[in-house]
Amino acid sequence: MANQRTIQRDLSDEETEYRGVDHQGEQEEEQLERMPFEERMLRALEGRNDGIKVEVPEYAGNLKPKELIDWLNSMEKFFEWKPMTEEKKVKIACTKLKGRAMIWWDHV
Repeated sequence: MANQRTIQRDLSDEETEYRGVDHQGEQEEEQLERMPFEERMLRALEGRNDGIKVEVPEYAGNLKPKELIDWLNSMEKFFEWKPMTEEKKVKIACTKLKGRAMIWWDHV
């Protein structure tokens, strides 16, 4: 009986903590949604990009030059938006290589 009460209390505590974290994230999302588009863009350009996510596409190393150029342009735009050191840029770009492109990079 005592073990069952302890387990129920522990589960209740975890549930409360989970709800608190989830609720906080929802509040932040709601604040961003209510914010005018122009303000969100200014925050992003100023480096205050809390809650704004930018996805960078992957590149698989196919033989279509247009896809490589598009990927390179996407990476350049990302790095303009999120300034960082050259070393970090290389590391991030490497995580976006897949298939043949990743094999090629591993041999460079």
